[in-house]
Order: sequence, then structure tokens, then C-alpha cells
Amino acid sequence: MSTSDDSGSAEELRQVERAVRWLDEADRDVFALWWEEARGRIGRGQVADRLETSRADADVRIQRMRTSLEWCRVLVAALEASPQCRGLAVPVSAWDGTPDLQWRERFGGHIRECRTCRGRLRGEKSIERLLAGAVTEPAEPTEPVKPTKPAEPAKPAEPDETPAPAARKPRRGRRTLVAGLAAIVLVGAGAAAYTLLPKRPGPIAEAADVAAGASTAPSASTESTSLPVIDAPGSYTFAAAKAYCATLGRTLPTRIESLSIAAPGPFFWTSTPYATTGTARKAWAVSGSISRGAAQSARHHARCTRPATPTVTDLRIAAGQVTDPVTGLTWQRGFAPAAMAASAATSYCAKLTLGGRSWRLPTVRELATTVDETRTVPAVDTTTFPGTPRSGWFWAAPESGKRWMLTYLDGSTDSGRARTGHVRCVS
Repeated sequence: MSTSDDSGSAEELRQVERAVRWLDEADRDVFALWWEEARGRIGRGQVADRLETSRADADVRIQRMRTSLEWCRVLVAALEASPQCRGLAVPVSAWDGTPDLQWRERFGGHIRECRTCRGRLRGEKSIERLLAGAVTEPAEPTEPVKPTKPAEPAKPAEPDETPAPAARKPRRGRRTLVAGLAAIVLVGAGAAAYTLLPKRPGPIAEAADVAAGASTAPSASTESTSLPVIDAPGSYTFAAAKAYCATLGRTLPTRIESLSIAAPGPFFWTSTPYATTGTARKAWAVSGSISRGAAQSARHHARCTRPATPTVTDLRIAAGQVTDPVTGLTWQRGFAPAAMAASAATSYCAKLTLGGRSWRLPTVRELATTVDETRTVPAVDTTTFPGTPRSGWFWAAPESGKRWMLTYLDGSTDSGRARTGHVRCVS
């Protein structure tokens, strides 16, 4: 391939990289698997299995994702055009530069009606041709793409081998761009670091004033608002994943930390052991907002972070409410008297007047902070949250078009697992 052709393909790959940032979470899930398929690592049947659907439905979802991605390429081309269309300049002036669905729709409303903007993408290669050309070139040893840039020790190529010599500095070009594209798939919508749940300025003082003799229960959390991480190459058993991170002076993130990382796609190990009731040893593995107990002998991806400082505080329990001073969240101590549909759950919390507060459905990450990970059936402190059902699912707020749920059977989280669910509100 000529230098000019290679340069053009490299720029088009950069454009695809930027377009992926505009996909919604569900489409990024599909793109991550399609990307692995394009690289020859998995087949279409495995794609369907990981999407938990049929092969025919996987074909449809991939086609829909490709349509969305092509539209996002048009969007990127229009936004980056020089000179820019005057009709697009006004909304762009109010945009902070972060891709999200709301801005995608706002820009899209203009681009669909503007012949100039629609015509910005002309003569570019199809995504399939770009990826095929990129992944068939012989790989050059490089270090894994890192969201942050601290100097780190050389990483082992395999979990059970002696660490390899430091890798050669990669040349800039399509292979570097492909690695960057893979990082976008893992990191999500262009985050420079994986961000934890923000510390909400919750009504801690109010809760303290509810009753002077309010009972308390311990709550464990970590003092951290951002989580710079390094993704390890390959897959590992639980023990090997911990050992790999240890070679970097790092550790696996906890389950709660992992749930706060925007990284849909493959499952990643967490440092949190699963409170197994049988003989099999398990640990928590997380994919986006999905968390499950996995056999420690299974192989999943590893993500390493610097150890956070653990803090233990007392939950404040009074007047049917439980306040966690670490997160600033105040919880309904009880729950709705009957299971209900998702739409009714949202309405139930909005109408709740307990303690004169405004209530809402929690996010799945917030709901996961109520889980007692040292026990199962139910996986909750029954003194703090008495009467919590041992099985069944609790509703969480919708995100990325999915209705998320959590079960206190063991604390697992997933989407769309039941038609009706229990409700515990948060303020």
C-alpha cells in the first residue's frame, strides 16, 4: 500500500474512533463484540452467546449498530468540516465537546435536513475494509493502551510467565490507531479516566437531626472519586489476575468500583470474593452494569487500579430511613408493599413522602451499595434493612434504554430479568 493510501486509511480510522464515541451503550456493547469478530478472535456464534440471543438476532443487532456507526461518521465529518456549516455553528457554540446522545440528536436534526452536512462524508472506505486492512497487518509488540500515562513496570505477556522485557516503542500508524479504537470500546465515551460515582452532597445533617438516639450500622466504602486504571492484555483466572496487578503495584478494583466504570463488553474480575454457600470458590466479575459470581478458575479480563483508602462509617438509621454518610444517599429502610412493573416503580418513588423528602429510583450502582457482600440469601444486612426478600429482583433506574435490576439472593445485577420487581427508593 502506498504512503498516501496508508495515511488516508489512518485518518479514516481516526474518524471511526471518534464516531464510536457517539454510539449509545447498547451499540458499543455490540461494536465491542463485532470488533473481536473482525480480529478473528471469536465467531458470530460466540457473539450471539455473549449477547445472550440467537444468531439471527445478533445479525440484526450488528446491522443496526453498523447503520448507527455510519450515521455517527457523517456526524463527525460534519462537526469537523472546515469551514463549518452556518446552521451547525450555532448549536456547536453551546456544546462542551463531549459526545452524548442528547447532542447527537440535536446535531442530527440539522444534519438530516442539510444537504451540505450530509455530503461531508464522500468516498470514505467502508468500516469493514478499514478494519480488515488494519487487523491483517503483522502485529508489532506494543504496550497495552492505558487511560493514564504514569511510568509503569513492564507487563507480563501471560499471567503465569515471568515478566517480559520492556516493549519497543510503537510506531505511529494504523496499528496504533487500532489499539486506540480498542481502548475506546473498553473505556466508553472518550473518558480519560474511569470515573466513580460522584459523592452526592446528601442530607447527612438532616438525618443526624431526626433522632438523637438513632441506631447505627457500619458502612464500608473507599475515599476515591476517580479511578485511573490499566487494562491487562489477555484473560486470567482470578488468582492470576490478582498476581498480574500485584506486579504493577496495583490491585483489582472492588465490585462497587467496577460497577462505576463505564466499560460494557467482556467481563472483568473484581477484588471482591463471592460469599459462596457451596464448595465452589467464586469471585465477582463485572461487565458494564452486569455483575455475577464467577468460578475463580474461569478466565476473565483484568483491570488494575491503585488501591483506594478504605473507610468505615456508621449508617444512620431513624424514622424509616437509612443514611450512608460516605455516599450521601438516604435510603427507604423498608420497600414497596408489593412487586410492580417498572413504570409503576418510578411513579411509586416519585410519590413517596417519607420524611418530607423527594425520592427516586436508585441507579443500579447506587442500589449495589446496599448489598452485604459477606453473605447471601439475602445478601443484605437484615438489621439495617429488615424484611428484605431473599429472592426476586429490585428495580433500578433505566439507563441506556435498559431497565436494570438487583437481586438480594446474592447481590447480582442485570437488566430485564423480570416483568415485575420490588422497589426501594433513595433520596
